[in-house]
Amino acid sequence: MRIIEACVRYPPAKGGAETHVHALATRLKARGHDVSVYTSNLNTEFPMAKLDLPYDQVDGVPVRRFSARSLPGGAHWVYMPSMKAMYKDRADIIHANNSFFENDRAWRDIWTDGRKLPGPDADSNWYGYAVGRWEGDTFVVNSNNFNDATWLDQYGSPHSDQMTVEERYRRVDHDHLEMTLNITDPKTYVGTWKGDKKIFQLVEKPTRSAYNDFNENICVWSETKREVHP
Repeated sequence: MRIIEACVRYPPAKGGAETHVHALATRLKARGHDVSVYTSNLNTEFPMAKLDLPYDQVDGVPVRRFSARSLPGGAHWVYMPSMKAMYKDRADIIHANNSFFENDRAWRDIWTDGRKLPGPDADSNWYGYAVGRWEGDTFVVNSNNFNDATWLDQYGSPHSDQMTVEERYRRVDHDHLEMTLNITDPKTYVGTWKGDKKIFQLVEKPTRSAYNDFNENICVWSETKREVHP
């Protein structure tokens, strides 16, 4: 079977995803599959360093490295030549690992198995440590152990490592979700910061093409969308 493993970085770049995809590719090849890796020329992310190895082999697996563009916020796009090359390859399976085309890749773990929040000795996280539970029809999320290097909002409002957050989610009806947010940080603020109630509306699913794919969502400047002021 012809298989393409696609990933943002690949050995000699180091990292968890890099190690995982390397293991997949080498084991699939050992089972007799025709495997190639399509990746970027990125070696490290911060500071960014690039590999001058457009065609390569790692442990007997062919590797094609495409030029990557760095975007503000640390996101990377492995640009269009990689898509064209994969299309021409006519592989049976294309396995896109760790968001081959990265754009604001982030996620949170909210544990709902009854565990408690960790104590102050636990390691801090960028998104904190979160546990969730149901109170009637309201889903309540409590978080602590935040990294104090982040901001609360786009205005740069600070917080300390003692901040705790409570989020409450309730589905008002089929099309509306209500959220309230309370932030407590005795080291930074004199009282609990109570956020305004937010209402989110369910939107229609995006229209698919005849090939059942999603529309592109690319953030680029356009003369057709606003006036140009030299």
